[in-house]
Amino acid sequence: MLIALTLILAIEMMDSKHHINPNLKFKVKALKPIEYYLKGIRNRDRYILSEAITLTEKNDPKFQEWKFSLLHQISPSESSIRIGITGSPGVGKSTFINSLGTALLQQNKSVAVLPVDPSSTLSKGSILGDKTRMQALSHHDQVFIRPSPSSNLLGGVAPDSKEIIHLCEGAGYDIIIMETVGVGQSETKVENLVDILIVLLQPGSGDEIQGIKRGIMEMGDLFVVNKNDGELKEVVAKSKKNYRNAIMLHQPKHPEIYPKVMACSALEQTGILEIISELFALDAELKKKNLKTIRRKQQEQDWLFEKTRQSFFDLLMSDINFKNDYQNILQQFNDKDLSVFQAYAEFRKLLKSKLTV
Repeated sequence: MLIALTLILAIEMMDSKHHINPNLKFKVKALKPIEYYLKGIRNRDRYILSEAITLTEKNDPKFQEWKFSLLHQISPSESSIRIGITGSPGVGKSTFINSLGTALLQQNKSVAVLPVDPSSTLSKGSILGDKTRMQALSHHDQVFIRPSPSSNLLGGVAPDSKEIIHLCEGAGYDIIIMETVGVGQSETKVENLVDILIVLLQPGSGDEIQGIKRGIMEMGDLFVVNKNDGELKEVVAKSKKNYRNAIMLHQPKHPEIYPKVMACSALEQTGILEIISELFALDAELKKKNLKTIRRKQQEQDWLFEKTRQSFFDLLMSDINFKNDYQNILQQFNDKDLSVFQAYAEFRKLLKSKLTV
């Protein structure tokens, strides 16, 4: 049953592309020795780090062995803090990250920012424009900003987000910030990549509690109501109270650690230092209770399952006979000759015949 489910769930990945626009042709540079990339990453050479990430993102079988050999030789950082930033479109995520990153730099922290941009459903392309919205950070020598296309992957993250985080930690960045596409139906995968998930909230939308998904409410570690400036200050105060009441209705993600609801103005850069203090305090508490280590280990197990699932599907599709039979069933489903339940039954039969050969 698990194998059959794996096949069905992997359908969404078939057309996934990792490049910006499939109509553009990129010249692939010859791979240099792994030692070249390891030395450059450890010396925080941003050009070499960017090159390593580009190669890591390539959906090409000939790069896979090189990719995982490189990643294996980079040790994960226990001292880093991986922060996810999510929120509805227009809530001010990029402006918030710009203010947060600037304040972290003033505390002598190096920062890697990994925004995920939505990909076009037609061209699979992505604008990757977040860097232009973070002017205060983009030219600082202690900051690395690397946007990635979502490749239409559900969950608000990019296909290789974990690998990119790992490379940035290898370069010694203290804070890794991942900005998601935006709160949506499956906007929860980012929680499986970070230590602390910040949910950025709109003030005074009328039914703001209903405007965010239950999954996000349960997974958030810190909730921040943005735009606490001008005429919105009273509205923000009311929104904070409403959000706090809603959060208390859920069981805390971590025992006895209830997420706080804070307010800030990313535009005026007020409330940011208090948020940073809370981030550091929360990280310390997670470490003290060993929850950070446990969480990262579970994240690695989940990543291993996802990669194994994808590899299993790729292996099946490399068999031309299986691929033809698979596409024939899919075509019958598209032509409405088979219902979704009949198609699933046919997939199960196909898998069983393949696995018993």
